Amino acid sequence: MFAGQTYAVGAFEGRYAELLSLVEPLADGNQSVELTFRVAHAICSLEVGKLAAPRALLDETITRGIDAIPYDVTRSTILLGYSILALDLHDVHAAEVLLEAIEPFADEVSFNGMTSQGPVAAYVGKLLTLVGCYDDANAASTRPRRQPSPSAGNTTARRH
Repeated sequence: MFAGQTYAVGAFEGRYAELLSLVEPLADGNQSVELTFRVAHAICSLEVGKLAAPRALLDETITRGIDAIPYDVTRSTILLGYSILALDLHDVHAAEVLLEAIEPFADEVSFNGMTSQGPVAAYVGKLLTLVGCYDDANAASTRPRRQPSPSAGNTTARRH
């Protein structure tokens, strides 16, 4: 819990280089927790110019398939993390795959019980821009949002 909260705060502050040493040892363990911290590690790596780990993780996930991501409270956090990787790596194919998974939830705000990753529509719009669907991207950015209830956990994971 502490590591997750520290990552969330540090990421908002842009302290990825410092966070890298926090998330590296956490990449082994519970499948969802491990995956969450593998994605966090990949994002930190991107931010400090290390592209090999993010590229490998994104390629592995796209090859394995999005359905391999656990359908639990961390699912939308993980999917949006992969969206960040696809955007920063300019991976059009990964963006297309991720769009299929997150676009149905564009009217929701991602919340994993601890932190919010913000409106899913923001990621949908960015991914649509990457794949060249500019009009759709603009429409996605103006969609109304539904806030998850605090007791509902991750509505994206619950609805899959």
